[in-house]
Amino acid sequence: MASFTLLSERQKGGFLLTVAGVVFFYFGVMMYFDQGMLLLGNAFMLVGLTVLLGVMELASVLLLRAKLQGSAMFFGGMLLVYYDFCIVGVLLEIYGAVLLFSGFLPVIFEYLRPVPIIGRLVPDAEKDDKRKVD
Repeated sequence: MASFTLLSERQKGGFLLTVAGVVFFYFGVMMYFDQGMLLLGNAFMLVGLTVLLGVMELASVLLLRAKLQGSAMFFGGMLLVYYDFCIVGVLLEIYGAVLLFSGFLPVIFEYLRPVPIIGRLVPDAEKDDKRKVD
């Protein structure tokens, strides 16, 4: 089981920046697609992922041949938000993020499980498997 304490200080900072980006992005959507909040969310997420994974690892993930469509959608959505086409940009970003990071969801859930409040909300694959067997 992964633990938050296994992350280095740099990775913890990257994780917190990424979470801040998600929060800003969420509030940007809740405030009727406020461009400033969405741009702050995008900036925090990009910096957070870069600090969390490292430049070379992030570049290798984004430039995989199988992930190029997701990368193009994600960054295209960022550009649309920058040019004030917020609704279409957010939809493209979400679609691109799903394409890019869908394979990472089990890993992300493992890292989030020991976090005090968020850990309760994360689905537990072991419990789901036991329910299917019963």
